[in-house]
Amino acid sequence: MYECDYCLKQIDHGGECQGKQQTQSCLLFQRDIRGKQAQMRVLLPIPFGNDIPNYIDQIKLVISGIDKTVQLLRIHHVDWLENGKGLAGVELDITISYWTEENGVLPKIVDRPQLKLIKY
Repeated sequence: MYECDYCLKQIDHGGECQGKQQTQSCLLFQRDIRGKQAQMRVLLPIPFGNDIPNYIDQIKLVISGIDKTVQLLRIHHVDWLENGKGLAGVELDITISYWTEENGVLPKIVDRPQLKLIKY
């Protein structure tokens, strides 16, 4: 574990610290209870009738049974979502950013997780 990734004073967490300059432990370290920021590439199905999230919006998703507030970083691909009767919506291939320890730690995911949109 690299302590700067979990520190409240780090610039990624809203602080002003650019990271430690030496290999010694930092005397100003304060652990952020949200953990560190992580990124994941996922497929997000959105049925017709639901709004597609904007690029900078924070959205709530259920990832492997755990509620996470995520931010959309990049849209890689958009495809039609089909069921047995025809088109049912769109499927976004996206990269998201989330806090690792918010509402619990995610289990190790081998394949892309199944997501469910909670709130937009």
